[in-house]
Amino acid sequence: MFYRNSSGFVILLFGLFLPQAVPIVLGQGVGLKSAENGTSPTIRIAKKSSSPTEQTYIFDLSLAPKNLNPLTLIEGGDPVRYSYGLRAAPSSKLIITITGYDGTDLILSKPQMVFTQKNWSERQFGTIRAQRDDDKTDDVETLTVTYSNGESSIRGYWIVRVIDADKPVHLSAPSKVNVNEGTRGVFSIGLLNIPSPDVTVSISGHEETDVHLETTELTLTSTYIRRSVVFSVAEDEDDDDELVKLSLIVNGDASSSQDVLIDITDIHKTSRIREGESDLWGIWIEDIVPIGRVTVSINGFQGSDLSLEPEILTFTPDNYYITQPIRMTALEDNDSEDDIVPLIGTASGGLPPRHVWLPIYREVTILDNDLGSLNAPDNLTVEEGKEETFRISLTDLPTDDVTVTITGYNGSDLTLDNVELTFTQDNWDTEQEVRVT
Repeated sequence: MFYRNSSGFVILLFGLFLPQAVPIVLGQGVGLKSAENGTSPTIRIAKKSSSPTEQTYIFDLSLAPKNLNPLTLIEGGDPVRYSYGLRAAPSSKLIITITGYDGTDLILSKPQMVFTQKNWSERQFGTIRAQRDDDKTDDVETLTVTYSNGESSIRGYWIVRVIDADKPVHLSAPSKVNVNEGTRGVFSIGLLNIPSPDVTVSISGHEETDVHLETTELTLTSTYIRRSVVFSVAEDEDDDDELVKLSLIVNGDASSSQDVLIDITDIHKTSRIREGESDLWGIWIEDIVPIGRVTVSINGFQGSDLSLEPEILTFTPDNYYITQPIRMTALEDNDSEDDIVPLIGTASGGLPPRHVWLPIYREVTILDNDLGSLNAPDNLTVEEGKEETFRISLTDLPTDDVTVTITGYNGSDLTLDNVELTFTQDNWDTEQEVRVT
């Protein structure tokens, strides 16, 4: 994701920060987000190794971004700054190489970056710009990004769109806007040049989605060269994140359209942890360099069987990218029921003016490790020489497969056709039949 700073530069960490769209996330895709005209910095939490000796993340090629977020440049415009940084020392030399721009209008100041065990903690920067040409058409270039550690390599792609400076209309809008389900959002549409005559922008793509636009058509003039689009996202019953692609069409000409992705974070997401167990997680900030101290607080679990240590973490502009560990533990209880614990993540401080943190909500399900009871008859009467049946099922959803074994009939005149029944999370409440003769 991109973050445009006061100098107009865009900064990158294992991916590109889209202008005015900087995500922040909390555990398994849950996020603390800030937003201002679509800007959303993101705090990410990812599961760490349970090894007590592992204190930092080890770079793995499989974690490198396969495809970077698309970038839009203005022909002849100012260069855009990008950077790479690691969160831990690589086990061997890591080489990041960008190719595929030869013969295009693109110029990169540093197409190759090398990280070693000595310089891994220092971010490396480069710039990319598009020089002027003589045509009047936009260009789309696909660059190749190769990550290599000397033994193996992976390849990703970076799509760069170059807006021709000689075209009469240059639309400006964020590529992606982050928003929580059940809330409102806003982004702006503008022109990079003064229009003559007026320009009409129509918006579509929201039909039959959870996104509702307050207006679907804007008029941009030399007086009002930028307008805001306000939208709301309805809360649904699923627990899935959603992407809604809006199309901005200028003066009814579909060939001059631009897309805006509405990235909707669901507020019903659920994580699972088994009773009596603990998981080690890590929290760090990415996609934005904070301008001051950032305090991250996690609440909602107090008084439950879930404990977090620590509950409050502090980041600064010097350590925002360094992983801070957090341990989640599910305490034992005496019942046989699963527990649902809400987590509420909030952050404060460290954001540029006119930005505000948005809370994120996550439910954690504690899977009980105590067996529930059986649904079975207390007694059964069988006449000699005849046959009867009874049925068995579980009263509670098991955390794993459950095998029920029937004993006590050996040495009697009874014969059972099924003395071992298996119940799973899919069939735990379906009755299984036992025939007795």
